[in-house]
Amino acid sequence: MSDSPVGKGARRIRREPPTFRVVTVVDTVHPTRHAVRVVFDGHDLHNLIPDEPAASARLLLPSPGASDLVISTWSGNEFLLANWQRPPIRILTP
Repeated sequence: MSDSPVGKGARRIRREPPTFRVVTVVDTVHPTRHAVRVVFDGHDLHNLIPDEPAASARLLLPSPGASDLVISTWSGNEFLLANWQRPPIRILTP
């Protein structure tokens, strides 16, 4: 049995880091008690073209209790903070 997390003979694929885009929240709507619809805008979004049916974007958020966003390090498959923890991320559908 292999100690590798991806199994014997499998290779991890290191992906290029995603493009960072600066956005601004321009509106929020609460359609239900447990959901929030957030509208973003910004110059960097004008060239965002979701080219696949299941395309998504990751929204990096400040850590709980922090007001500033710390840009995480891209490990090849995920974002990691300096303490090797995953930062708060929300997956959005464009």
